[in-house]
Amino acid sequence: MRRLTGREITIVAVGAALAIVVVLVLVFFRPAVARLQAAQRQVAASSQQLSQDQSTAARLPQAKAQHAATVAALQRAEQQIPSDLALPQIVALLVQGIDGAGGQFVQLEFPQGVPATALPGSPLVQALSFTMIVRGTWPQIIEFLHTTEGLPRLIAVDSVSVTKEPLQQGAAPTVTPMLRAELSLRAFALR
Repeated sequence: MRRLTGREITIVAVGAALAIVVVLVLVFFRPAVARLQAAQRQVAASSQQLSQDQSTAARLPQAKAQHAATVAALQRAEQQIPSDLALPQIVALLVQGIDGAGGQFVQLEFPQGVPATALPGSPLVQALSFTMIVRGTWPQIIEFLHTTEGLPRLIAVDSVSVTKEPLQQGAAPTVTPMLRAELSLRAFALR
């Protein structure tokens, strides 16, 4: 067997080193790189989830404030819906409202009768439909309608029909004519 020259020894050493590097890369480094890449993907996904969570957390005070406002509005509405209809109280509030506006109460009718009916979609609330006729000038009727919005009870105005009152014989025409307003209303109570 002949002796290897320096150049051949170098080539064999480089080849052996390359073979060792290839084995190291295939056996150790490639799986480690794959695990590292998988870990980087998990870190990226976690970072994205974290930013979404931080965005959601930033909206939390606003959501809490909206929730508190909704709860307060619901509590106010619940206070306006008593446990009984108390028809005399409703009539007194409405007559007081039109009198306070300077108008006149004319008539109260119950087209469906006095018994209240269950509110569709809400078996816990009953509604009593009625019609109220009042007289007054336009500003007085508008003030009365605003008054109904601020009543301590929930009264829904379903429709309003306004007509001009005819002049009485011998009466002089005025700048603001008298109007007759027919209001379809509903009062609510718990069942």
